[in-house]
Amino acid sequence: MAQAARRPQATARPGHHWRDPELVRRFVRGTQKDAALRKREFSMVARLMRAAVDEPETFVDLGAGYGALAGTLLRRFPAARAVCLDVSEPMIEWGQRMYRALRARMEWRWWDFADGELPPDLTGPFDAVVSSLAIHHLPATAKKRLFGAAYARLRPGGIFVNLDVVPPRDEPGRDLLRRLQPAFPGPEQGAFHHQEHGDPLDAQLAALRAAGFVAVECWFKEWDRAVYAGLRPA
Repeated sequence: MAQAARRPQATARPGHHWRDPELVRRFVRGTQKDAALRKREFSMVARLMRAAVDEPETFVDLGAGYGALAGTLLRRFPAARAVCLDVSEPMIEWGQRMYRALRARMEWRWWDFADGELPPDLTGPFDAVVSSLAIHHLPATAKKRLFGAAYARLRPGGIFVNLDVVPPRDEPGRDLLRRLQPAFPGPEQGAFHHQEHGDPLDAQLAALRAAGFVAVECWFKEWDRAVYAGLRPA
């Protein structure tokens, strides 16, 4: 396995708050609060992968956290292998423990994609690139670079699928969401509800198209979370 990137200690970079072990512990233990929603979201990610690739053999999970999405997909696709990238050492440690039974098919790598870049030696091509509640931490310019980097690592016909936070496009909508927020069932509320650079859905879909993806659509949306995808042309 290639050596991981040098790990900066700064916490101000996007997503680096997840390097706090206590925050990670609380998050992992709180994820059952929105288990029903996550099941619907993960099911849509899997269905999109199957529709695009049928039986994927390799995929990358960007910001894999403790591996909830990757683990679900590996169980759905028994021939697949996953590369799980994350900036949080505590998340990776949780994932290695929780998914010990899948360790032969899960490669865990520390990586900071806050600037929209992926490891130079992660060349692929992969059947799919997926992500769950991670890319919203990046500013718009870094998102665009990351979408381009994901596109470059997909095989022709491969799919990019993102499950993420997509805030309303205007202030009245954001105010309405804030008033709805106490009813939101999951750990993404309160201390966990980070939307530093959350861009409206239409802006993210436009960025995917600009990166070269086709068949760009939102396939699932509930509250301020959505599953959207795009294909690299065959």
